[in-house]
Amino acid sequence: MSLALAMKRCPECGEEFIPKSLQHTYCNDRCRWRFRESKDPCRIANNRRRCAAWAAVHRNVKGANPWLLGAPPFEEHLPGGAMEIHFEQHLTFEHRHLSALHGIITSLTGAHDRNVPNFTLVPWHRGCGWGVYCRHSDMARALAGTTNAVRLGSGIVRLRFGSLYRFKTPRIDRRGHRRLRIDSITPVCVRCTNGADNTQKLYTAPTSGNLRSTLAMMTPKRLDLLVDESTVMLEMLERHTIPATLSLAGRDGRLGNMRGWTGHVIVDCNAVAHWLLLVSERIGYGGTTAFGFGRIRLSEP
Repeated sequence: MSLALAMKRCPECGEEFIPKSLQHTYCNDRCRWRFRESKDPCRIANNRRRCAAWAAVHRNVKGANPWLLGAPPFEEHLPGGAMEIHFEQHLTFEHRHLSALHGIITSLTGAHDRNVPNFTLVPWHRGCGWGVYCRHSDMARALAGTTNAVRLGSGIVRLRFGSLYRFKTPRIDRRGHRRLRIDSITPVCVRCTNGADNTQKLYTAPTSGNLRSTLAMMTPKRLDLLVDESTVMLEMLERHTIPATLSLAGRDGRLGNMRGWTGHVIVDCNAVAHWLLLVSERIGYGGTTAFGFGRIRLSEP
């Protein structure tokens, strides 16, 4: 004898119905597909383009107000995933020793561009004191749960990755202005390269310009996402930061002293910037995130 299932409410139309099984979620196929299409990034983007084209023809709207734009459509989860890092010898690493851990993870994931790294090291309260986020899903799945013999200095140690954890994509429903506070957990490193003579400038204090350009240019690349820089609106209202310098031991002076800033800033931004900041909170913000820099926390001031 089967037990009657409790009434359910359809997430698309709101009608109540008697489900045929525990997996029966929608009252009919039409609602099921309409709900899925409403979450599909490609359909959302195409619908926005159609609305913009219609407004240009019928309402003489020549350009959108960037402050009123919505967050970029994206899939349910961010690409890749994160894992804890454990050593059988119970090794732990301070931030200044991360060049050794960076070298170990690089040996397993391959060489990468420092601005678009294969992985990001994340401070963690268990294991070796750090976890790792891999931005490629195949790589993350291949490493999760494995034990690897790796070289550390002149010896061999055994490294074990924890289970794979995937980040849900942030959801931003409200459009328009909003005030946010950005706190640095580890120093934030931002640099600008002068194309004429290939010189680099390191910022030890944030500005509206470098906060916005870093967010608009670096974060989308790590998602393989195209975002028009003109749609990212962010203005710094308050700055409470100090310069920070951290020397990474064991790099033979190749990296030198890593310079950046710590503290917090208050910004006014639109939904696009808010979404990118929430992504950066998960995968790192600014440069050299593969060395543990650029960990931020977002909150309301």
